[in-house]
Amino acid sequence: MERCKYVAVLFTVMSEIVLLVVGDQLQLINLVNKRQSTWKAGFNFNPHLYSLEDLKNLSGVRSERWTGGKIIPTIYHDPQLRTILPTEFDARGHWPYCPSINSVMDQGKCKASWAIIAAQTMSDRLCIFSQARIVTHISAQDLLTCCGWRCGFGCDGGYPLAAWDYFQWNGVVTGLGYGDITYCQPYSFKPLQRMGKGKQKETTTTPATPKCVPRCLGNKSLDYDQQKYYGVNSYTVSSVPKQIQLEIIRNGPVQASFTVYEDFFTYKSGVYQHLAGDEVGGQSVRIIGWGEENSLPYWLAVNTWGKHWGAKGTFKIRRGVNMCGIEEMVVAGRARSD
Repeated sequence: MERCKYVAVLFTVMSEIVLLVVGDQLQLINLVNKRQSTWKAGFNFNPHLYSLEDLKNLSGVRSERWTGGKIIPTIYHDPQLRTILPTEFDARGHWPYCPSINSVMDQGKCKASWAIIAAQTMSDRLCIFSQARIVTHISAQDLLTCCGWRCGFGCDGGYPLAAWDYFQWNGVVTGLGYGDITYCQPYSFKPLQRMGKGKQKETTTTPATPKCVPRCLGNKSLDYDQQKYYGVNSYTVSSVPKQIQLEIIRNGPVQASFTVYEDFFTYKSGVYQHLAGDEVGGQSVRIIGWGEENSLPYWLAVNTWGKHWGAKGTFKIRRGVNMCGIEEMVVAGRARSD
């Protein structure tokens, strides 16, 4: 993750090198908007409720390549890279019959992006591989609580690769967001408070991971075992950008993890490039497409901080330079559609 290894960034402005040390959200927003032109910063989290220190608790991907001793294959498409790809691609438009691709969840206080993004990507691929015969939502809650030590530390972060391995061998039931009772296991953590007056300040301290409950807690009329879906395999995708593009356009959205810095919390629009702020941790996101903006290549991705964050929960991040490690650890798998 060489592109984003510095906790402070040196900017050359009018032949002067200025060391920028970021403090609160407003200072950081003003800094980003003044010093660059590829993306815009703004308030996504109420500064009266959450400080930057609070927001640091929102990222939760473990960087270790935990595989439990299993050799995980790396997928390569078209080794000669002769395939001509479109300049722009958006999975939401390419597979309009798969509503899960439009899904944006809010992880709340639980550092569950590793499980949420895995579950959403699994949902997408179930629909795509079955040609819309299976249109459902895989439960992040079931994955978060029942994978256990194999997947990491639950609400304190986990391993995306292990989540896909669990999907293959154990299966994961259906489920959607907080309060939903349509499917088997809804997500149990309420969204974070957003902008607005009269709200109480609260901590973002990481909560305990709920216990695994092998029964349906949302729609209680459903049978837990019958609600399980399975994967066929799990793999990493080559870090070559065109290989990632080929994987997406052939098989559907992928799960990627990258290093988060403080300025990412303030992203509103444009093509994100790390500019300033301390390193926070790892975050898992779903890459659903790509494009170019003002001749700058980008990945189109979905985050887990709700629709009030960024561009209705999505963001663009610079493509082709491994920005913050976004191209280093891309994982996916085939979903069983029979």
